[in-house]
Amino acid sequence: MKTYFIDTNIFLRFFLKDVPAQFVKAREFFEEAKRGECKIIVCQAVIFEIEFGLRKYYGLDKKDIVQMIGTILNMPYLETEDWQIFQEALVLYANKNWDLVDCFLTVKADQAKAEVLSFDKKIKK
Repeated sequence: MKTYFIDTNIFLRFFLKDVPAQFVKAREFFEEAKRGECKIIVCQAVIFEIEFGLRKYYGLDKKDIVQMIGTILNMPYLETEDWQIFQEALVLYANKNWDLVDCFLTVKADQAKAEVLSFDKKIKK
C-alpha cells in the first residue's frame, strides 16, 4: 500500500473549494484512504500551517478553524501525528484566546509532567 505525507494545500482546497478541480482531486485522495487503498499521514506542521493559513490569509474565524481541524482529527482513515494532543489542544484553542501552538505546547507539557518555557504571560498562568 502506498503511503503519503499530505501537504497543507490539499486540506485548504478540500475545505475552501476555491479551486474546483483540486477540490475534486483532494476528495479523491481522502476516498482512497477511506477505502484502505493508501495511507495518509498528517504531520504536526501541517495542522499548524492550516490554522495559520485559514486565520491569517483567508480571515476565517476561530469557530470555523476549530471545525475544520476537528474534521481532520475525526477522519479515522488519516494518521495524524500527536492525534490525542491535538484533540485536547483544539479544545483549549476553542475556549481560550491562545494560539494553537501555545495550546499544543501546554497539553504536550502537561502529558510529560513538564512546563512550557515562554515569555508569553498567558501560558505561564
